[in-house]
Amino acid sequence: MSESKLIESDYDVVIVGGGMVGASVACALLQASETQSLRIAIVEGQAFNFEFAEGFDPRVSAISLASRKLMEVMDVWPKIAQQRLCPYQRMSVWDAEGTGGVDFSALDMGEVALGHIIENRVVLASLLHKIQQFPSLQWYCPNKLEALNRLDDRWLLTLANGLECSAKLIIGADGAHSVVRNLCGIDHSEMPYDHRAVVTTIKTERAHECVARQRFMPKGPLAFLPLLDDGGAEDYCSVVWSLDSDEAEQILGLEDEAFCEAISRASEHCLGEVVSASKRFSFPLIQRHANQYVRPGVALVGDAAHTIHPLAGQGVNLGFMDAAALVEELNRGVQRGLPIGDLSVLRRYERRRRGPNTLMIQSMRGFKELFAADALPVRWVRNFGLSVTDSVTPLKHHFMAHAMGLKGDVPRMARGIKI
Repeated sequence: MSESKLIESDYDVVIVGGGMVGASVACALLQASETQSLRIAIVEGQAFNFEFAEGFDPRVSAISLASRKLMEVMDVWPKIAQQRLCPYQRMSVWDAEGTGGVDFSALDMGEVALGHIIENRVVLASLLHKIQQFPSLQWYCPNKLEALNRLDDRWLLTLANGLECSAKLIIGADGAHSVVRNLCGIDHSEMPYDHRAVVTTIKTERAHECVARQRFMPKGPLAFLPLLDDGGAEDYCSVVWSLDSDEAEQILGLEDEAFCEAISRASEHCLGEVVSASKRFSFPLIQRHANQYVRPGVALVGDAAHTIHPLAGQGVNLGFMDAAALVEELNRGVQRGLPIGDLSVLRRYERRRRGPNTLMIQSMRGFKELFAADALPVRWVRNFGLSVTDSVTPLKHHFMAHAMGLKGDVPRMARGIKI
């Protein structure tokens, strides 16, 4: 065996994928009572950037209250709060094909905010800033996983540069096209939404007043997510516009002025005219769900396990809850004297997360189909449902609690409890 093929090191856990969810898993493992002494490594294909760049990132997330509590427990939130973020106190949702609408307010829930709109790079840089404080963590970056082989009670990983290492547990946090999932032979279902998301950052004529807005149209929902610039100005929004593929191509082909006019009309000028827009980006929206989240010595989290339509802004929050639940179960397993990759421990994680993720996937599919329907009876039911939700306080609170991550089997760290 050549020198480059020698096993470089043995690890308890190797996390493949160092994005927001993978970094959260590492951060939580390194601080949990029973797992903090484990030998952990991260394999990530992109070069890490620990710096906070100027200008808005076109990729943002609506971070729920539960996800914020997780970040607080991991001591990541203070770093996030030093950067750009926008707490949104209200959310306004309305149907373009009728008069139905609903307004959600944090005050109704006794909270300061429903959630926070944060640029993805701010969340990731804050997580990386925290985990680089742990010298025991090994980084393979930039590097990629090329092959996996099972050796008794552990996995042998071959990386793109020829290095090999072994791990008792591999955590696949490597996104929708997960190499870990594919190499382990875990099948997944895939169903296109027949939508493309057009994302950009806009400047508007009127202040957004820290209100998130979403208008449902037959061709897809349009979301204005409030941003605060470095000076605290309230005239910037991140836009996520989900459109039929053909419509998305037309919108992307518009010059800046025509694009601003189109998005002003589509939003019913809710913030006046759109004054300017940054570079537009687009990606297809596809529903995916792994048939299994775990195998002996393997666990999938985040987009490696599931992807959903962004209309409710729950994608990364589901991933953070995966991370919190997995680390909680691993910590409990080690406490009981079980091996870190024990299948019974991993199956407890799968049982806890598969149900909530499946429910969210089905709900997003239903919402997408419901608001795409143009038949008059469906439109009437849709508008009636929005109006009823807005007027029946317990029902509204129920929806808000789920969106904020306060309902169901919430992991301990996501409830603000250290483990």
